[in-house]
Amino acid sequence: MSQTTGHLSRTRQCLRRALPDAIALALLLELFWEAGQLPWYAGWGSTPWPRLALYIGLGTTGDLLTLASVYVVTALLCRDRCFFRRNAPGWIVFTLLGLAYTVASEYVNVYVWHRWGYSPAMPTLPLIGTGLCPFLQWLLIPPAWLALLSWRDARQR
Repeated sequence: MSQTTGHLSRTRQCLRRALPDAIALALLLELFWEAGQLPWYAGWGSTPWPRLALYIGLGTTGDLLTLASVYVVTALLCRDRCFFRRNAPGWIVFTLLGLAYTVASEYVNVYVWHRWGYSPAMPTLPLIGTGLCPFLQWLLIPPAWLALLSWRDARQR
């Protein structure tokens, strides 16, 4: 077996073992975060529960798609699908890409397209006005997700 073939095989095994648990955890974390941050968004108190459930589901789906997209881009940039094994470089790229996307997406959706708005209680980042909740969401959940991937991979090797 060539070195390249061996590396691809190990990468596939790594993802096959660790990814299902990590996806389930990401889903739970994102779902609870979306529900928990509702009071920071405008109009949530007067919105019927079925519509709030839809918003939470759509937000969670968007968060998971963002997480997956940033993971793929980071894996391509690092040229390693299991970049999370080598903590610092891949994790930094992953976090910075996700933060950049989150800040840009929140800005466009809140201030340009007006798809949603912040309640007056939402703390915002200076200069750009992006809400602190979505910013913190990216700083906390994805690194926890990478840590779980790494832990599951190391445990099953």
